[in-house]
Parts: sequence; C-alpha cells; structure tokens
Amino acid sequence: MSPIPTSRAVTSPLGVPTVRGGEEAALEWLAHQTSAVIAYNDQMAMGFIRALQKRGISVPEDVSVVGFDNSYGAGLVTPALTTVEAPLYALGSTAVSNLLAFARGAHSQSGQPVVLPTRLIVRGSTSAPARLPAFT
Repeated sequence: MSPIPTSRAVTSPLGVPTVRGGEEAALEWLAHQTSAVIAYNDQMAMGFIRALQKRGISVPEDVSVVGFDNSYGAGLVTPALTTVEAPLYALGSTAVSNLLAFARGAHSQSGQPVVLPTRLIVRGSTSAPARLPAFT
C-alpha cells in the first residue's frame, strides 16, 4: 500500500495574496488536483473559486475551498466561502503589548509563542469529497 499524500502546496506565480493571485494558483492546481484547498486568505480563495468556475469545475462538488480571515465578502460570493476567522483585535493588541514590553527591556516570560483561538465558519464552499481516490 502506498502512502496517502498529506499535502501539496500550490502557490501563485504572482506571489501576492489577492483575487488575481488565487486565479493564478488555480491554474497551477489544475495540473495536480486535490479534493480540498486551503487558501492564504479569503481573497485568494475567491479568485481560486472564480477561476475554477470559469472552467466548469464545481465548488464544493469537485473541490472544497477554505479561506482565511472571514472578510466581508466571504458570505456574499457563490458559493458562500467557508473560512477561518482569527481574532484580529486580540492579535494586534497582543502584538503591540509584547512590542511595548520588549521596548521597555522586558524579556519573554515563557519563551513560547502566543496562541490565539480561531473559529471555523462553515459555509457553502466545502463538503465531503464526492469521490475518494483508490490507494493501493
């Protein structure tokens, strides 16, 4: 039995996390399709979906797409975008607090990264895979 591939990175040749970058990443994805894609942000996810729809590929029937940041438009596109919401206010507040403490000469108390909670907002761009590949 051969191993199941766990991930494959698809990047935008443009190198920018925009709608256009998502469209470019979709073109690369077409050569090595997976059942799901997690985009850098919602803009890229929306561009990715748009490029697939132009080519007759259905989201989520053919591929699930997840964005990140729960931007304003995520619930307005078709299909509505499943996304991960990060606590941006807490993220910024924590970063500024740590930066000010560092500027005052304080050192990290634990040496560990600060982990903030996220929330998965399930909408219409994800579903169970329609067909599972046969692994032998």
